[in-house]
Amino acid sequence: MKVLRNLLMALFIKYWIYICSRMFFFISFKGKIVMYKIIYMVLFIFYVALYQVHYEWWRQILKYFWMSVVIYMMLVLIFIYTYQFEDSPGLWQNMTGLKKEKLEDLGLKQFRVVELFTRIFIPTSFLLVCILHLYYFHGRFLELTNLKSIPSKEYSAIYSSQCPSLPDLAALCQQAGPPRVKPSGPHHDEADRQPGDLRNNWHLVIDHLTVLLLLFLEGFYQLQTFLWWILELHIIKIMYSYIIWVSVKETSVAVLSSGQTQPGVSVQLCVSDFLGFHSAIRQAPPSALSVCTVWTCVIIVCKMLYQLQTIKPENFSPNENQTNIPLHQLNKSLLYSTPIDPMEWMGLRKSSPLLIYLRNNLLMLAILAFKVTIYHHQEYYQGWNNLSTLVSKTIFHNITRLQLDDRLVNCANQLFASFILMQICFLMPANVIGQCIDFYTMIHTCWVIVVLYWHRRKAIIEI
Repeated sequence: MKVLRNLLMALFIKYWIYICSRMFFFISFKGKIVMYKIIYMVLFIFYVALYQVHYEWWRQILKYFWMSVVIYMMLVLIFIYTYQFEDSPGLWQNMTGLKKEKLEDLGLKQFRVVELFTRIFIPTSFLLVCILHLYYFHGRFLELTNLKSIPSKEYSAIYSSQCPSLPDLAALCQQAGPPRVKPSGPHHDEADRQPGDLRNNWHLVIDHLTVLLLLFLEGFYQLQTFLWWILELHIIKIMYSYIIWVSVKETSVAVLSSGQTQPGVSVQLCVSDFLGFHSAIRQAPPSALSVCTVWTCVIIVCKMLYQLQTIKPENFSPNENQTNIPLHQLNKSLLYSTPIDPMEWMGLRKSSPLLIYLRNNLLMLAILAFKVTIYHHQEYYQGWNNLSTLVSKTIFHNITRLQLDDRLVNCANQLFASFILMQICFLMPANVIGQCIDFYTMIHTCWVIVVLYWHRRKAIIEI
């Protein structure tokens, strides 16, 4: 039971913070979007963005962050509960000077008993989850995530123990040899029924099962290490590909009542351009992805604020009645047939459910955070195993030029990875420039010049 308790405690220390983070989504996207839910999401994206921008600052303010979340949740619960009194709506209107509609956007509304229980139950559960994290798991979580003082594997309790441990059981089983054949007979049968021999047989069964379990865990650990190496090598490609996909997907966001699609300006295009510049120039600062993270957080907050009831799209629609254009041409124009919200050109629109509307931006933020998590995990793994940090991100470190002449397949793989794939990457922009001769091809030409200037021969060979 003590081993099971320690195992559960270790799992809670490592993963309880994910439960706390997921509770932000239950509160922010449950029901109608109001101001106090937007503040919950602002706290969450600040928490995620700081984790990506500066890891040490994130660890330093983590305790105060959860304390501020607890205080804010207590205030929200108090305000929602006290607003249910009969005289509270009039008192709030006199004190703040806000109308009933704006108070509802803040989250202050009188509910029925069943609905009030639902509104209070989720924040109360979140409050308990955060208190448990602060009281039981936060201190040891900071010790676990400290990358400046990573304990070595040789100094851990398992590897430094002088007593026989579970891995020694495999050697013991190999040294035991085949079992001896006992003579049969009535006297020997009675001796075989002794309880001490039965206990010894059960111990042998448990030892063999333990050895099999250890072999399984060893194989699983090797597979896990290999997958982390794969992710470390390819997470940049996954991140860039997803950002480009989001930019292409959100270029048209306004679907008018006539059924025609009005092309819009995707706010993610700035992110993709910035990342393209970051990937083209190898000497670009690491803060490039931090800027993309902050920009994604700004987009999420703006989209949530636009869902408030007090923000009405018709107020932004121009009403141009005086024009010299003939009436039959006005009826064919999208600008005069129906009201147009100019905010849709910036990627802002009313949408329900909101979680589907923000899905691409939230996934982008999650991929950016996952990239930082992978790099921190690999840094911890290298410190734990006393490994030196590799300059180039490779999986098979022992493969060199000597393996090129080993077999024909290895030679083909080496040639494709070193020369053919690189030439394809440069020929595709040249093909686009030749096919589409316009203003955008000039931009592509500038990008190719920048890449060729910074990726000198030595850098190209490293790729």
